[in-house]
Amino acid sequence: FKRAQVSYTRGEELLRDYVSSPGTHRRYCGRCGTRMTFESERERWADEIHFPLAIFRTPVDREPEGNAFPEERPSWAPYRAYAED
Repeated sequence: FKRAQVSYTRGEELLRDYVSSPGTHRRYCGRCGTRMTFESERERWADEIHFPLAIFRTPVDREPEGNAFPEERPSWAPYRAYAED
């Protein structure tokens, strides 16, 4: 999602930030540990916030564009390969 499209209606104070590499932030719930966002200052993603589809209760109006760490998915989770950019 573009940053301007994202707003939190509640719970934002529970989010914790982990800098996984310079300029890359991964936010997660400080209460339960659920992974919430990927945010990067790198040019390609600087204006975006990435969310895992699993956190949405209702369908999202777009197709996923990639799978991060597909080798770590649980065996019950569907996997679909996406073309590289």
